[in-house]
Amino acid sequence: MEGKDLHPDVDDRGIHRFDPGEVEELARRDSNAARWPPSAVENAAEYGEEDAAFAAAKQRIFELERRLRDAHGEAQRASAQARRAERERDEMKATAFEALGLVATLLEGDVPLELRVAIRRLRSV
Repeated sequence: MEGKDLHPDVDDRGIHRFDPGEVEELARRDSNAARWPPSAVENAAEYGEEDAAFAAAKQRIFELERRLRDAHGEAQRASAQARRAERERDEMKATAFEALGLVATLLEGDVPLELRVAIRRLRSV
């Protein structure tokens, strides 16, 4: 039938767009015209618009899914970076606490007030 009785246009996505006039003519010639519902021939142009809307919706879904995957990957990278920063902060805190402890030991029992306050603050963080 296609190419002989019907000559559809094919868009860049491979969707066949049939000419409503050709479809109607074929329906009239067909001995089994009863199997062609009149609404299908009358609304053939609307089917093209629905196909285009459906294709646009599918494209939008595809784009949103891609953006979701990208955002998920970015969130995972940010989470890993936050964990690294937290580990580094804890290591720096331990190093600072150890250094202040060594200074206090070097000064023996004569620890200045500022150093005692700094050690206390460091322990509370």
